Amino acid sequence: MLGTHGESYIDKSTNKAYRFDIEPYAHHRQFLDKRKLASHPFLFVPICNGAHWWLWIADVNKKKFYVLDPINKLPENIPDSRKKLNKFVI
Repeated sequence: MLGTHGESYIDKSTNKAYRFDIEPYAHHRQFLDKRKLASHPFLFVPICNGAHWWLWIADVNKKKFYVLDPINKLPENIPDSRKKLNKFVI
């Protein structure tokens, strides 16, 4: 179950939770099979926000999640949008 982690994910125009429509990505559905995903030791998810890339890594066996970001910044210097996104996923 996903928690809100202190963030609001309600669309103010509809007063409903944001929904991600996967129809435009139907050709990727083969990769969304939970059994297939769980059979791999790691899941790598590249993320791009603006012109900045970072990597989410899920260690399936250890049930751990890592965020690899090539920009080494103090927490107070990381953009809020990136903090919110990482916080939501973790």
